[in-house]
Amino acid sequence: MRLRFGKPAPVWNTGKVQSSQSQLIPTHGAKFLRFSFYNYIWRVRVWDETDAPSEWSREAKFRLVPQGFSWAEWIGAITRKDARLPEGRKFHGGELKKPEVKAAWEDVDTLAKKSICLRKTFRTDKKIAEATAYICGLGFYEFTLNGKKVEMSRGESGNISWDLSAIAKEGWDVGTLSFSGTNPLLGVQPNSDNAPEYNYHILVSDDNHLYLCAPEAGAGEGGTAWFWMFKAKE
Repeated sequence: MRLRFGKPAPVWNTGKVQSSQSQLIPTHGAKFLRFSFYNYIWRVRVWDETDAPSEWSREAKFRLVPQGFSWAEWIGAITRKDARLPEGRKFHGGELKKPEVKAAWEDVDTLAKKSICLRKTFRTDKKIAEATAYICGLGFYEFTLNGKKVEMSRGESGNISWDLSAIAKEGWDVGTLSFSGTNPLLGVQPNSDNAPEYNYHILVSDDNHLYLCAPEAGAGEGGTAWFWMFKAKE
């Protein structure tokens, strides 16, 4: 992997690394300029079983979060306390059928279940060469500028649906996770030319674990399925 900004000289070059890890790669030794507004450009390639290198990937870019964002805060239409949301995340399957659990969710303030519109008006007398908006919550917002929808730089726009009431089989799953009109962030179907998977069964969802499953295309009950398991960072 090679990393640079605005000039040919790289700020980081991993060289060839023998590892199966493809995410959360540490960047020890990279000469980042903390809290800068530079665009860092990166590309990567891999080696196959015959030790032949692939072509370089297309260049992509990212920025480090500016210093001022270390004081950012979550915003919403209502505070968690006022929303009266039940504590914990173990509300799935048969648990949702208990009268006390139903009553707890019915007592939630309706404002906590609605989307909100946030608007900021500003003017500039200078010509804008480049502008960056930092938003957290990929898939859960729609960003507009001067009344026009702004497409995300990664091409991801659409909806993510998390439904803990859609149970396919009692005792198996506790709900569904679906992507619509957006690139899936999780998995592919290995036996179908790595076709992106848009729909998942939620097997476990609690404070520390998220287990997902998707059956192989055309597989009946008891057929091939793929699993994704996530654990909270310690």
